[in-house]
Amino acid sequence: MSCVVRPEVDVPRRGCLNVGMATLEEAIHKDIPIAKSMGVKVRAASSAHVTIAAPLAPNTNHKSTAFGGSVFSVAVLSCWALVSKALEEWGFQVDYVVVQDGHMEYTFPVGSDFEAESSWASEREANRFKSMLEKKGLARATLRSVVRSQGRECATLEARFAARTEPRPEAQGKNESRTRTQ
Repeated sequence: MSCVVRPEVDVPRRGCLNVGMATLEEAIHKDIPIAKSMGVKVRAASSAHVTIAAPLAPNTNHKSTAFGGSVFSVAVLSCWALVSKALEEWGFQVDYVVVQDGHMEYTFPVGSDFEAESSWASEREANRFKSMLEKKGLARATLRSVVRSQGRECATLEARFAARTEPRPEAQGKNESRTRTQ
């Protein structure tokens, strides 16, 4: 199993995620090395919500508030972790999970440690995503991440993620036999 975070870089991975917050955090730090430098910590994780926290100190800008790129990155990481966690809980073997596009709205400066809580845009979106993976092995979904600092909502990300599952062994056999008979 591989987990490609950036499609332009083909890096074999040990597998996207395993159950448990500590293991999820380890996977994030291993698969996305900058996350460790940013001080990212997993606070909560399920197939419905993931909360990731980050300290202000390694993520500051010239105004002593959080750098916008760090805020964006933590929000994207929370969504990436949510998709990966959901796929694992749903029993899929993951080939990759990637962010396709995203829009961030910054409403207040982040002046202290912060956290990003991700969720599916709707329950229907999560169900459609799961159904498409079951049918086609490839799906896209919109997720939302809210960034808070000291309880105040400071930024909101809406992003589209894509995921592909690894082909099932029985499907591979069918494709191989079709190729041989043609």
